[in-house]
Amino acid sequence: MTAGKAAAITGLAPPPRDSGMMPSQKSIAGVWGSLRRALFQTALAAAYRNPALKMMIQRLKERGTLHNLEIVAIARRLATIANVVLKTGIPWQVQLSE
Repeated sequence: MTAGKAAAITGLAPPPRDSGMMPSQKSIAGVWGSLRRALFQTALAAAYRNPALKMMIQRLKERGTLHNLEIVAIARRLATIANVVLKTGIPWQVQLSE
């Protein structure tokens, strides 16, 4: 499964709702609301406790990203990490790059 598919299954990827030339406001939704809420709560904690994800939050804040979008981005990253761990069977190791 790709990272995009993992995000779509968890409801963290905004589905396009554009009509012709009219762009629409994108929002996350999906069938797995309970999974999305669990990832959102996990992302809130991880954003301030995990050094690698804390650096990601700082980069997003510097760009002026809204807080809610920052947490959704962390939740998507966590879904991607979980997908890779399940696929490879290798536990995730925090690797900080400077």
